[in-house]
Amino acid sequence: MLKNFLTIDTSTDVLYVSLVTDQTVVFSHQETGHQDHAIKLMPTIIKAFEDSQFSPKDLEAIVVGEGPGSYTGIRMGAVVSKMLALEWGIPLYKVSSLLLMASGQQGQVIALMDARRNHVFTAGYHVLDSIQIFLEPTYLPKAEVLEKYSQATFVDKMDPDILMLNHREAFQKVDDVSGFTPLYLRKTQAENEL
Repeated sequence: MLKNFLTIDTSTDVLYVSLVTDQTVVFSHQETGHQDHAIKLMPTIIKAFEDSQFSPKDLEAIVVGEGPGSYTGIRMGAVVSKMLALEWGIPLYKVSSLLLMASGQQGQVIALMDARRNHVFTAGYHVLDSIQIFLEPTYLPKAEVLEKYSQATFVDKMDPDILMLNHREAFQKVDDVSGFTPLYLRKTQAENEL
């Protein structure tokens, strides 16, 4: 199990960066921004190391939220994570951004991320001592999800520190760091207009 790692998620309007050592989150930053992750991500990572007195050589891995989410947002986190993993010579792991949202809850949990036009990116998890997926990440009309899973707990905000400490089995190692691409569940506006 990973002990010392940097986590980055830029899939939503919340920029999330954390540093974990063993069983302690030594730096955690969540900031709501409006299309400014590109400006704030690297300074936040630098601040994480300064505030925690960690250095990149202390890390075993980088964990990146793979999406789904904002097309530009998830690409930002993916590019920076890949760049740092290659530069520092450490493994890259990915984790569903929807799971980052759900992991702070218990029981049957549905994570919802606004995908505009009355649709959501969504996934369903049974969260107890471990996490089992019962609804793979998908893109659906919001009303359909709310009706079909009405007995579940719905979450639409990030609470990722709990995942960082309790559910590291959810991390998946990326074998080809250079070839890693985020999880896209719908076409971009440009692709739709072609």
